[in-house]
Amino acid sequence: MRALLRPAMAILTLAAYVTASAPGHSETVAEFYAGKQLRLVTGSAPGDSYDVWARILAPHMSRHVPGNPSIIVQNMPGGGTVIAANWLYGAAPKDGTVFGTFSRNLPAHAVLGRANFNFDPRKFGWIGSPETVNRVCIAAAGAKVQKAQDLFEHELLMGGTGVGEVTTFLPTLFNQLLGTKFKLVDGYKGTGDVLLAIERGEVEGICMSMSQLAGPRRQLVDDKKVRILFSTQKKRLEEFPDVPTIYDFIKSDEHRQIIGFINSSLEFGRPFTAPPDVPADRLAALRQAFADTMRDPEFLAETKKRKYTVTYTSPEEIVQVLEQMYATPKPLLDKAASMMPTGD
Repeated sequence: MRALLRPAMAILTLAAYVTASAPGHSETVAEFYAGKQLRLVTGSAPGDSYDVWARILAPHMSRHVPGNPSIIVQNMPGGGTVIAANWLYGAAPKDGTVFGTFSRNLPAHAVLGRANFNFDPRKFGWIGSPETVNRVCIAAAGAKVQKAQDLFEHELLMGGTGVGEVTTFLPTLFNQLLGTKFKLVDGYKGTGDVLLAIERGEVEGICMSMSQLAGPRRQLVDDKKVRILFSTQKKRLEEFPDVPTIYDFIKSDEHRQIIGFINSSLEFGRPFTAPPDVPADRLAALRQAFADTMRDPEFLAETKKRKYTVTYTSPEEIVQVLEQMYATPKPLLDKAASMMPTGD
């Protein structure tokens, strides 16, 4: 009898050892994150709007993650933030210690099946966005183009930052769709670099988010160094009701649908996401920490001081937008694809 028990006891002992030594088997989320340093990867250059939001968010969000890990910001610029998005999707650790932010425009390119967009946006672990975005195209005060109508008569030299970015694809889109005369100079590292180039006279304009004209950059508008030519959403800007919207110049329903598909990316705001396949409890903790940060008085005080407005978008809302994008009829997608630059 004792001889029969020995193999069984050995098996039980081995099983107990394996269970006890399995990493994180009974570890809580707080225990996992305690003492760790999380990386928040941004696909933009230092000083660009995505970078600024990441650096505002990091110290406040760390207080809300169970275990209170520190959060450092890592810049991974390139390709209009495509490099960072591809890295987060395919190469980043999937244990919940890394999350990131990249251009809101990238999911639309992925839906269109663009080359080099090596990710399925439906598989990311979306965390949320702190901001709703309005887009505008602006021109330097000394340019021949001083109002939107001028774009059909005169060329405007625009600074661009890469295929995935609004700075690059919107001028090209409007040229093809509406017959505007934007001329693109691509290759700038970030929006801040383009604005400096405008002040130096290297280029004459840029398409960008309205929030990027907040803070010190707002002086460019207040001092009339740049003029807002138009916004890209249907509603006019509340602060600048005399500025037209691009919809004032669209002549067909089909073109309205194409612009509508492209504008769906606005609903992503400033998206933050985890890589695919992060353990569910850790992803839930990051999502909750992000949501709690959006209500944090210290975070709100800092954003107000910087003249940023917090308008939280939940991960569920981002997923819903993605579902609508993927439900777009293929003929319409094909037409949108033909009008959006590929960067080749």
